[in-house]
Amino acid sequence: MPTDYQTLALGAGVILVAYLAIAYRRKTVYEHQQALLYKKGLLEKILPPGIYWYNRLTTSHQVMDMRSLWLTIPGQEILTKDNAPVKISLVANYRITDPLKAAALQSYQEDLYILLQLALREHVSQLTLEELLQERTLTDGLIEAINLRLAEAGLTLLDIRAKDIMLSGELKKAYGEILKAKQQGLAALERARGETAALRNLANAAKLLEDNPLLFKLRLLQSAADRGNSVVISTEKE
Repeated sequence: MPTDYQTLALGAGVILVAYLAIAYRRKTVYEHQQALLYKKGLLEKILPPGIYWYNRLTTSHQVMDMRSLWLTIPGQEILTKDNAPVKISLVANYRITDPLKAAALQSYQEDLYILLQLALREHVSQLTLEELLQERTLTDGLIEAINLRLAEAGLTLLDIRAKDIMLSGELKKAYGEILKAKQQGLAALERARGETAALRNLANAAKLLEDNPLLFKLRLLQSAADRGNSVVISTEKE
């Protein structure tokens, strides 16, 4: 029979194995990630990609995805410079550049979301409806300005694009009529330019024939020959 000492040792071994099984876990940090290691609530270090064993009773991790990520801003109604209401949805491409700064925020995604909303409103308010519809990307200068503020959050904005620009039915109809009128105006202008050029050519030709009577007679002969007619031209000087 086992002695009391052996029984205690066996019991302790069972407890130890049970503790290790409950407390210790394996953590995999993938190639595109970095993990912040916290012990007893305090940040200890940043873990590079690899496999780690940790005590989950005293240790925790916050995994940060270091890849290029996309964030969608749902449609919001904004007034343009000429007071046209438009509904715009936005997509932004960003990357975490400093995981420590990003982790210090309550939610870096929410901070980015709010900043992009405010930037979009400010940008659209400086454009007319026509300028907005012709422009699908925000200016490089605006991206640089946003990045100055994002640097405090450990993020970098790579690109911003308008995903959808929606107009109300009445505004869409009115804008279509404006485009139609503009196209008609351009067509009329081109016709007028063509007519002006034709008249200018005729005036130049008339002046040339007036200054050169012999040239007029030759042109008359050519026209008659083209039509199969005969023309008698007097060679007597007037």
